[in-house]
Amino acid sequence: MKNLENISLDFLDETRKILEEGIELYENDQIDKAVECFQKATELEPNNEAVFRAIANFYLEERELDKAQEYCQQAIDINPKDLIALQILGNIHSSKNDYQKGEEYYLKALELDSVNIDVFYNLGNLYLMQTQYEKSLEYFLKAEKLDAKDADILFNLANIYEFLQDINMAIEYYYRVLAIYTDAFMIWVHLGELHYNRKEYKEAEKCLKEAMKTTPEDSAIWNNLGILYLKMGKYNESIESIEKSLEIDPKNANTWTSLAEVYEEKEEYEKALEYFKKAFELVPKNKSYKENIERIEKKIKKDK
Repeated sequence: MKNLENISLDFLDETRKILEEGIELYENDQIDKAVECFQKATELEPNNEAVFRAIANFYLEERELDKAQEYCQQAIDINPKDLIALQILGNIHSSKNDYQKGEEYYLKALELDSVNIDVFYNLGNLYLMQTQYEKSLEYFLKAEKLDAKDADILFNLANIYEFLQDINMAIEYYYRVLAIYTDAFMIWVHLGELHYNRKEYKEAEKCLKEAMKTTPEDSAIWNNLGILYLKMGKYNESIESIEKSLEIDPKNANTWTSLAEVYEEKEEYEKALEYFKKAFELVPKNKSYKENIERIEKKIKKDK
């Protein structure tokens, strides 16, 4: 659920201090004393929904959902049109996987404010969790209209388009996220995979190199780049990249297999056999590694 950044803290300074003390006590595992502080805060302002809402939101963040629901319901009892409390209740029920109830509260919030970005986001996320991708898309697109530079919204849209098999749109939105967070290396890596699957090897190479700028010691990225170069027929570059991966992580059997596959492609079967055996030594229970060895041995025997 999207954190509600504008939880109205419209209450007395004394109340604020007591709540802050309660939170500190809770975080120091003095739970009983924390509860006493929360109770004292509500006694100071028994008719102020903001106090109950703040406590509810704290408990939600701590994943104490029943307590969060109890306090949030009290906020709603005080003010049935408390937009933020309705959303928190939606978050609570969604966190309990009670999606129908979560949807009910989000829609109530939407009745109060028909162009609220947080409500759109939460509804989009609710439907996404239920794999209702079309409905999720509808609300995230509404959220995007209100803030086209919110990276979370753009990332969710990219995911939804990918789930819907609209890879063109998925790629477009992933790049829009990267325009905001250029160092999000996992998105660069994933984009590399998407381009690779579409045989857009130049674009895939660019993405992997961008990922390396942030994480130059990530062995998986070097291995992926090596596999990519193999597809491009760049054997020397492939070997160099995979060997770099093995320098970082010499105990990765899959990477030894990648190196063996390059040499097999080059028809240098003795070296291919050597590296397939290294992979098998690391994971002797892997049947495919054993099959690779047997296949290469047959090729060597045939050549002789």
